[in-house]
Order: sequence, then structure tokens, then C-alpha cells
Amino acid sequence: AVLSHRAIQAQVSSLVQAWGWTRHDGVLHVLPLHHIHGIVNVLTCPLAVGATCVMLPKFDARQVWRHLLSNARVNIFMAVPTIYMKLIEEYENNLNRQGRRSQRHLLQ
Repeated sequence: AVLSHRAIQAQVSSLVQAWGWTRHDGVLHVLPLHHIHGIVNVLTCPLAVGATCVMLPKFDARQVWRHLLSNARVNIFMAVPTIYMKLIEEYENNLNRQGRRSQRHLLQ
């Protein structure tokens, strides 16, 4: 289906209001840009209010954790179940087992 500019604008306006997006927000964007959630919800919404959108060149669970733990500009993260599973696996395999030592390594 093809969405009109008016439909996209209505969706963005509704989501900005419902989620309370402001120019002070920062989102870590790891979703594909060929999907409505990635391009409208996680890219267009923050840009519409002047928020920061940090883009990674590709999804990498270790890099996502690095940004989430150390990037003060990022206060919002949205993903899909598969990505959350990959993040949990990374946490359990590399962060949780080795404790703080691994977390320090992750931040370097």
C-alpha cells in the first residue's frame, strides 16, 4: 500500500504527541529503513521535533550495547522481537557472565 503525505504526517503527529517526543530526545536507530516502523516511527518522529537520531551502519548487538550504556544523547530505543533477542543473547554471553569487567571492555 502507498501512504499519502497526509497519512504519514497524521501518523507522525499522533506518535509525537502520544510518546511525548521533544527536541531533547535521542534515539538509537537500528531498524531497517524499508519498514514503516524504521522509517516513520523511529526516524521521522524524532526528526519532526528536532531530536537526535543516532544511526548505526548495521545491526551489531555489541555496538548497540555500547551506545546504550555510554551515549548520553540516547534516551530512547525501539526494536523488534528479533533484535531484543539478539541483545539478550549478547548480554547473557558477554556482559552478565563477566560482570563489570566485560562492561568496561564494551565501553572502550
